[in-house]
Amino acid sequence: MPDQFDQTVVLNQLRYSGMLETVKIRRTGFPVRRLFQDFCCRYKVLMGAAVASDDPRGRCRELLQVYDSSGAEWQLGKTKVFLRESLEQRLEKQREVEVLKAAMIIQAHVLGFVARKQYRKLLQCIVVIQKNYRAFYWRRRFLLLRWAALTFQKHLRDPEGAASLHRLQLLRDQELRRLEDEACKAAQQFLESLNFDEIDECVRNIESSLGVGEEEKESRRRRGSEEEEVDEGFGADDEAFKDSPNPSEHGHSDGQRTSGIRTSDDSSEEDPYANDGVIPPLPSSGLLLQPLPPVPPACHSVSSSADSAYCQPQTSSEAQSDDLVELIPPDEDSDYDQDDYDEGAIVSSGSVAFSASLSGQWSPDYRGSVGTYSSSGAYRFSSEGPQSSFEDSEDDFDRFDNDDELSYRRDSVYSCVTLPYFHSFLFIKGSLMNTWKRRWCVLKDETFLWFRAKQEALKQGWLHKKGGGSSTLSRRNWKRRWFVLRQSRLMYFENDSEEKMKGVLDMHDAKEIIDNTGKENGIDIVMLERTYHLIAESAEDASQWFSVLSQVHGSTEQEISEMHDEQANPQNAVGTLDVGMIDSVCASDNPERPNSFVLITANRMLHCNADTPEEMHHWITLLQRSKGDARVDGQEFIIRGWLHKEMKNSSRASLKLKKRWFLLTHNSLDYYKSSERNALKLGTLVLNSLCSVVQPDEKVFRESGYWNMIIYGRKHAYRLYCKLLTEATRWATSIQNVIDSKAPIDTPTKQLIQDIRENCLNSEVVEQIYKRNPILRYSHHPLHSPLLPLPYGDIHLTASKSRHYTTLQDEALKMFSSLQHLDGVTDPVPIIQGFLQTGQELRALRDELYCQLIKQTTRPPQPSSPGNLCCWKILACMSCTFVPSRSILRYLKFHLKRIRELFPSSEMDQYAAFAFDSLKKTRSRENVPSQEEIRSIIAQQDMSTTVHCHGGGSCKITINSHTTAGEVVEKLIR
Repeated sequence: MPDQFDQTVVLNQLRYSGMLETVKIRRTGFPVRRLFQDFCCRYKVLMGAAVASDDPRGRCRELLQVYDSSGAEWQLGKTKVFLRESLEQRLEKQREVEVLKAAMIIQAHVLGFVARKQYRKLLQCIVVIQKNYRAFYWRRRFLLLRWAALTFQKHLRDPEGAASLHRLQLLRDQELRRLEDEACKAAQQFLESLNFDEIDECVRNIESSLGVGEEEKESRRRRGSEEEEVDEGFGADDEAFKDSPNPSEHGHSDGQRTSGIRTSDDSSEEDPYANDGVIPPLPSSGLLLQPLPPVPPACHSVSSSADSAYCQPQTSSEAQSDDLVELIPPDEDSDYDQDDYDEGAIVSSGSVAFSASLSGQWSPDYRGSVGTYSSSGAYRFSSEGPQSSFEDSEDDFDRFDNDDELSYRRDSVYSCVTLPYFHSFLFIKGSLMNTWKRRWCVLKDETFLWFRAKQEALKQGWLHKKGGGSSTLSRRNWKRRWFVLRQSRLMYFENDSEEKMKGVLDMHDAKEIIDNTGKENGIDIVMLERTYHLIAESAEDASQWFSVLSQVHGSTEQEISEMHDEQANPQNAVGTLDVGMIDSVCASDNPERPNSFVLITANRMLHCNADTPEEMHHWITLLQRSKGDARVDGQEFIIRGWLHKEMKNSSRASLKLKKRWFLLTHNSLDYYKSSERNALKLGTLVLNSLCSVVQPDEKVFRESGYWNMIIYGRKHAYRLYCKLLTEATRWATSIQNVIDSKAPIDTPTKQLIQDIRENCLNSEVVEQIYKRNPILRYSHHPLHSPLLPLPYGDIHLTASKSRHYTTLQDEALKMFSSLQHLDGVTDPVPIIQGFLQTGQELRALRDELYCQLIKQTTRPPQPSSPGNLCCWKILACMSCTFVPSRSILRYLKFHLKRIRELFPSSEMDQYAAFAFDSLKKTRSRENVPSQEEIRSIIAQQDMSTTVHCHGGGSCKITINSHTTAGEVVEKLIR
């Protein structure tokens, strides 16, 4: 029975089992045994000041004698204290009493401290409340007193005011009566002095002449009414008299977003239809006879109203020749190298130096993406229709090996508003033989641009449109048209002068706007009657057009009116000129064209004519200020001196060097033929954040006797030599400092990643960003430019010798091409290992590879296809090999979470979860995973390996990609 014991039976059980004897032995012995030091530490609270010995054994003896002086219940051994249970119980009970007493004392002190602290805090709060209440009370008293005083003053002044008004009215009436009296007297005197008999004949003559005059006046009135009816259609042009503000003064940035879509800044004009072919009508009132007031100095910091208010009317000959000939060839390339031309070097295809006659042979995709990114001039080449001399005369300047180092920044829709910005109409011409043309000129991002018409639209640019084919034998061919989106209307013209409108589409009437994946950079606009097929010239341009059109299609008129017009886009410019290339800006003494000034560069001269002197001086000031930003302590250079420059046809075996005078400013690296003040400038390399510098190499010094350094630009490089290592190091360091000081360059993909990061909590906005920007989604078309900004320069100088690389841009495009051909691969392991090897050796390409994989795994047409799963396998292996930068890592984690939510319980979900966990554990490693490790990662399993120990032994253990050497040692020890 439970809980019922028989005492006799229990005692017999204890006796027969030997337990009773054990208890007796324990009672008679010393069961408690402690080391001297442990005993002293435990019972230190009982020793107090009574125990004075320093020896642990002595201290133990003194304490035990206090509680058992006979020594019957304790004994001391060589290292331990032996105690009976009764003595230990007494010691523990006494120790508990002492510890409790000490704890109460500590608790009392802590509670006292907390109470005092709370009291002080409460006292401080009371003081603050009293102070604020006193301030409120006395301020209220003061306001009431002031209100009472004002009330008294008002009531006191009312009678005085009424009396003064009455006096003024009396004085005014008296003055009027006096003037009337004087007028009456003068009239009476005049009538008395007249002889009416002699005037009768004059009156008759006047009456006869008045009849003819009234007829002429009536005919003029009829003509004036007809003119007013004609001019009534141009009423919108009156808005052109408004000044356009500088966006930097309003604090607006180009990074404004609407539903995750970036738009341009607020630098738009009010007149949406102004162009150089239409001149605003002059008002018929007499206000034009009055002199216009001068522009105040305060207005010089913003855009002048000279764009339309001070416009000079064009002559008929100028208007007729507008479409036939242009003035100045656009400065496609901002860098040039006269030495390469002198050596007879052939301009490479990367310099985008196509002639107008050959431009039709290049596809729009290629022309839009030559080099790293599409240059601002590549969009203006076309074989369609008559071209102006802006395009035709481009061959005159192709002999210069120029390098548009700033096109990276110009191509971006988002520009820095802290730089000088100004725009107005100017008359410009390129040389003495050309005629003056009225152009819309803009200074933006240290670039001087001119356009045929004002850039006032939500979006505008060149697109290729497929013909309608209405006739029986019509050819549905592609034609290049100028598209302009104003409000909800998409108009397209024959050219950018916007004179011949070919058609108009209302985006609100469109059924759907489709990102046509069948055509590269294609956009389809489905209307009620037909579908319009459009093709952009680059993936970035197509993404921007699709984004803006989709946004307008789903917006109301009010929402569209709140959208900002696109800022001056260099892609649409007739010509561009980098301010860093301008040698001087000065006023011109031209009697036929007052208010003229000249822009002088190394290879041409640009004449400009403003409408007012104030506008001319403002342009000169802005252009000189942009150029003079490099001035430091009165100098416009950082470092200068003689260097040897390698010629283009030179080689390592036969080194050809020329001595040149180099000058480094805050914007560029220039070199001249000599050090004289007016020496001829032979070349310029504009520096930006993507330029790179190769430090002096000792191997080259041993071979040639010179210390060399290489400065890489976008399309060509300067290879410079000098005798001293210190001099070469000084130049290389100074150039690198200028590069580091430049603002980082962003691409559309990087800007959209920033948009996604800022709106990651709003799923609807994120979906709109993905929907309206095809550049973020899967594409089966090749990539013509990297998704992220990559540094210029060759790779083989710094990378491993195991593989041969060209440039980061070329390698990025090769990697993306490889990603698009994974469907038919039977064994992807070697390809995956090649990807990992490239990313391991080229650290600058890691973020680009991750972005390409994210792009190809976003909204694929067949999520479960072998190609898409192969991309996920590459992503899983990369997450175990190296980690991207912080910004791309956040974007990657967001992408992985999003895929897991969209495709739960799928293979993509498994790979995304595996990659997400691997990113937390991955550290830097020296070698890429082996093929066996890659297969284990794909299978998401551990890998078995054999470890051979010193002495001939071996052990088989399981590891994974994150196993460290320390963990291996621990497994071997176990």
